[in-house]
Amino acid sequence: MGLNSRSLEILETSGVAERLLATGRRIGRVDFWVKEGLAGSVDLTRLRHRYNYLLMLPQDATESILAQRLLQFGVTVERPVVARSAVDLGGAVSAVLDEGFRKTVELFSAVIGANGTDSMIRHAAGIPFHAFEYENYWGVAEYEVANWPYDFDSLSIFLNARGQFGMAAGVAADRYRFVANAPKPRFQVPGSYNVRRTLSEVSFSVRVGQSDHCQAHNQIFLAGDAAHVHAPIGGRGMNLGIEDAAVLAQLFEEDRLERYTALRRPIATAAIHGTYRRTALTSHAHPAFRGVL
Repeated sequence: MGLNSRSLEILETSGVAERLLATGRRIGRVDFWVKEGLAGSVDLTRLRHRYNYLLMLPQDATESILAQRLLQFGVTVERPVVARSAVDLGGAVSAVLDEGFRKTVELFSAVIGANGTDSMIRHAAGIPFHAFEYENYWGVAEYEVANWPYDFDSLSIFLNARGQFGMAAGVAADRYRFVANAPKPRFQVPGSYNVRRTLSEVSFSVRVGQSDHCQAHNQIFLAGDAAHVHAPIGGRGMNLGIEDAAVLAQLFEEDRLERYTALRRPIATAAIHGTYRRTALTSHAHPAFRGVL
């Protein structure tokens, strides 16, 4: 949902950033609520950066803008196409592509697996992936809401003493995205608002971990959740993947592909540790924090 300042910087050079800015909503503040009282705020507009806000827009809108720009470069995003297998032949990678009505075997000089935590590409390359799962399920939903009692132009985070938290932000007029470390996000966001319609609502388990390497033989590479995964808090997931792709593209251009793992893995490690600490804090894992609440 949210594009951070680093992602917008990266996407400037391809002309995508200005298109995203014309479509998305700018969130300039993060509010923290405890027992339905405002406990504090972070004013993003005070950051000394030209993108001193969080840009909010639905992921399908982001994907559409990226696909349209790729088309202008002569690249078509093909859907639905599924990679069923990949074999490193030493100098080329053979992949079986399933287009639904036919399967083809194609050779590629390089393959990038950005296909999620259970990445077939990662498995095919034999790259180990170490992770654990949180015990509780998380939830993400979009609701059509009336009488929203909080600031439409801020991201609201709600903490409680039971170790649960919820986050909510406006996507468009009367449309809000909720996220919580519980299956039903609406129950973690207090207030006298009315949910008129549920647009989507799913629960999921959260894995935390990363791969031992981000590449194999300078021919198979991993990016995004295929290389690292963590809790959604902080909004780093999509943004970290965008940065992976940008760094990999630059290394392709400079013919320095052997540097990819060394450059990206420490960044992913830091993001995993940071999101883990923030999740523990907002979940009130520490007894002293529970006492404050």
